[in-house]
Amino acid sequence: MDGTLISTFTDTQLQRPYGVHVTPAGQVLVCGSSSKTVIQVDREGRKKLATLLSQKNGEGDPMTVCVNKNIEFSLNYTIINSSLCNRF
Repeated sequence: MDGTLISTFTDTQLQRPYGVHVTPAGQVLVCGSSSKTVIQVDREGRKKLATLLSQKNGEGDPMTVCVNKNIEFSLNYTIINSSLCNRF
């Protein structure tokens, strides 16, 4: 890796991006701490595939996110000002 910019992604549902995780399939999960969202982006970093967590879920500001490949449909995330790790 030489630090070359591969792509730039913007979305109105992603405000103040913070935590990033790349899934085993190569998709990118990004936390929007101000927008209270976690979105899934394609492996090229150009297209939003899904909003996995939003303000509708009633959570705080997501800061980190990861996928546990050993548990089907497991999305783990941490919330700012909280010691909890939630599973979706």
